[in-house]
Amino acid sequence: MSLQHPPSPHRATASLLLSLFTVLAPLHLAAASNSDWIDTNFDNVLLSVRQFLINHPAETILMRVKEEHSPESTTRSFAETFEWYRDQPDYAPIIWRGTTVPSLGQVRGKIVIIDDFSAGESYGIRWGELAIQDAYDFTDTDLQWELVRNHLLAAKTGDINTL
Repeated sequence: MSLQHPPSPHRATASLLLSLFTVLAPLHLAAASNSDWIDTNFDNVLLSVRQFLINHPAETILMRVKEEHSPESTTRSFAETFEWYRDQPDYAPIIWRGTTVPSLGQVRGKIVIIDDFSAGESYGIRWGELAIQDAYDFTDTDLQWELVRNHLLAAKTGDINTL
């Protein structure tokens, strides 16, 4: 595997993907009331992902779910709200219910939850159990590429049961 610094067009794509992640990162389960949040909710995200998976049934979505802020004016916990969405008839068939690293064949056409919110019951693969390279520096693309490159090289020789 050759991991060279990506040429300029790939950098533009990577920047677009990073920007998309930055925009999608602050989604939350309830309707937005804070002006810092995007004007959407988890239902809208799941509807979009469901349509994507209908159009591309061989694909898999890894979705990190994390409670980003303190709840306000709510009668149920974050976990209870997540369960409500997960159990809806439109979404239940596409949300994988496992808690260990699956084979790709097991999760084609499904959302694999990366659980970064529960302390008790696991709702997917736990975030803390993953091999993560989460450092980023938008001002130093050479450093960022080196961190990603090193992580990909480690993945190449690592445990196949680790995500």
